[in-house]
Formats: sequence, C-alpha cells, structure tokens
Amino acid sequence: MLSSNRTTAGRQFLILAPAFTLAIAFGGYLIVHLLRGTMGPLNWGVQDSLFIGAIGGLGGAASYVLAFTAWGQWIVLARVWLPLAGRLPWDPAAFLDDAYHRGVLRQTGAVYQFRHVRLQHHLGRTFRGRHRDFAPATFPPPPTSTS
Repeated sequence: MLSSNRTTAGRQFLILAPAFTLAIAFGGYLIVHLLRGTMGPLNWGVQDSLFIGAIGGLGGAASYVLAFTAWGQWIVLARVWLPLAGRLPWDPAAFLDDAYHRGVLRQTGAVYQFRHVRLQHHLGRTFRGRHRDFAPATFPPPPTSTS
C-alpha cells in the first residue's frame, strides 16, 4: 500500500511543483507590476519571479506531499521523528517482519495484529507504567452536594 501511495505522491509532486512555481512566479510578477504605481519603482524582473517561484513551488509541493499523503506521513513520523525520539526502531518494517516470523504478530492484509491478547495487554500496561505522560487521563469524581 505504501509503495502505491509513494508512486501517487511522486506523481503529485511532479504535477504540483511546476504548477506552484508558475503560480508564484507569475502571480508575484503581476502583483509587483500592479503595485509599481502605488509603491514607486520596484526592481523585480522575470528572472527574479522565476527564481522565487521555483523555490516556493518546490517547497510547497514537497510540503504537500510530506504532510497530506500516507507515504509522506510515514516518512516524517515512522522513519524520522519516532526513531529520533527513541519510540520506534530505525527500521520498523524489518522489526514488524521479524516479529511476524517469530510468531508474535500475524498479518491480515496490510495490518499486523498481536497473536496473543494477553501479551498485548501486558505490553500496554508495562508501557503505561513506564511512561505516565501517555497514560489516559483520569478525572476525579464530581463533587456531591451535602445540602
């Protein structure tokens, strides 16, 4: 699934980068041209527009792909952020595959599941015991009136 989404994200980048580049370049050039009467002489050539448009177009397309596609979120979270934070192995796919071959997990489609519910609950309790900031919030009972 991630492989097909990576292909889709690549195609989206190839379409969005030139579109954003042209929109930023010509939109910026048009706005500067319209503001010349109000702001005075502005030095903004076509080359400047294309340069700024290229930077904005590449950055905008990359931001879109990384933020709004499953593959981009996988790259940002599972491959960069969570391993840096020490919350996931550096190669999660190999880790899951190893757990599958050892019989701890079973694979149903693109989803891994624990084979034994007791192990899942034990690991969940152990994790919550070590990491209190991830434990679900508990609220005190509402006060009762004594009148």
